[in-house]
Amino acid sequence: MAKQSFIASLSLESRLAHYVTQWDQRQQRSRYYNPFALGIYLERAERVATEVSNGERLSIALERNFNDRLLAFLQKQFKPEELTRSYLAVI
Repeated sequence: MAKQSFIASLSLESRLAHYVTQWDQRQQRSRYYNPFALGIYLERAERVATEVSNGERLSIALERNFNDRLLAFLQKQFKPEELTRSYLAVI
């Protein structure tokens, strides 16, 4: 429980970096693992945080920068109200 509250207290960019790193660690077990993917994911996470700080909703920014299973994974990490509200005060 303490881990969840710690993660929730992080900035949006830090949370995204944490989640994409978790995703990448899970993908390392895959036969088709791409060792260069984490850098791409982190770049996209930074782009999402920038878009949200410019007034875009989190759900739209995620959909614009991620797809398929990674997008679904990231959407599960955020509460529904977090996906639809503005994050201007959080960043």
